[in-house]
Amino acid sequence: VVFSSSAKWLHPLFELERFLSDYLAGHPDCRPADLVLRDRVIGRGAAFLIMRMGIVRVHTDLASRRATSLFSRWNLSLDTGKVVDRIDCQTEDLLADIHNMDTAWVLLSERRRLALARLSGT
Repeated sequence: VVFSSSAKWLHPLFELERFLSDYLAGHPDCRPADLVLRDRVIGRGAAFLIMRMGIVRVHTDLASRRATSLFSRWNLSLDTGKVVDRIDCQTEDLLADIHNMDTAWVLLSERRRLALARLSGT
């Protein structure tokens, strides 16, 4: 295990992205495509973030069809225990018709900023 987080929502993937930026700078022989990501639940937001990091092999207990369609489109390897039509999450619904990585990133970054502001009470 190179990285682990017990945070909720998409926060662990944002944390992983920041961690990988530092980690990979010190390990030039390691590439995101060499890594395997393990997560419990993957919805469409997580799929966009994973793709943005360049990770191509993912294992999960549960994935939404909205996420699996992105994995298929990008030819990423997804091993999942169960697939459901959708994850009961506002982010999943907000991204339902988004196909552009940059558009998804802007939306996810803003939702994260708002979530962190709520957590800190500002």
